Amino acid sequence: MRHRIRSHLTYANVMSTLAVFLVLGGGTALASYVISSNRQVGPGTISGHHPPGDMHPNIIVGSVGSRDIADNTLTGADIEESKVNGGGDVSGSVANLQLKTGSVGLDELRSGGPLGDISFFEFSVPANDCVTKTFADDQADLGEVLLPQPESSDLGSGMYLRPTVVAHPGQAVLELCNSTGSAVTIPFGTFFDLRLIG
Repeated sequence: MRHRIRSHLTYANVMSTLAVFLVLGGGTALASYVISSNRQVGPGTISGHHPPGDMHPNIIVGSVGSRDIADNTLTGADIEESKVNGGGDVSGSVANLQLKTGSVGLDELRSGGPLGDISFFEFSVPANDCVTKTFADDQADLGEVLLPQPESSDLGSGMYLRPTVVAHPGQAVLELCNSTGSAVTIPFGTFFDLRLIG
């Protein structure tokens, strides 16, 4: 019996049997292997949708989202401008932009630059009412917004200035309001800083 088995053990039989065990054993091991740490992946191993040279992509399209990217790791160099909504032109239409809370203040709103200042003769603002003062200014363009503020003196509690829109080129309107229960007098020599934003 031993002689019959030995006579059928050829090099080809042994190698084919060994190959079957290697394929079955190796295939099972590779299929069940899961990467659990970055240390198990060598540098230059995993590529994105556009791998270099003749390599193939390893990441499933659409599988990486904001949850997969660590905060503060992306820079402008990581953004492909042609894929930005608006065709890469930052002056174009960009959807779903949001301002961070507290990121816009008086300095950002006054980006149009100072026009200078203005004062008026003494006038009174009635209780719970507003007064407008129209004046000529050749820098005031149609549709711009005038943002005035008191230059130095405090107008008092309950007094506030409203932004106004330029309705006629070369003409601006200052609107001062009184939310108190009694009239307030604005003395001569009270100056207001003026800025326009487009």
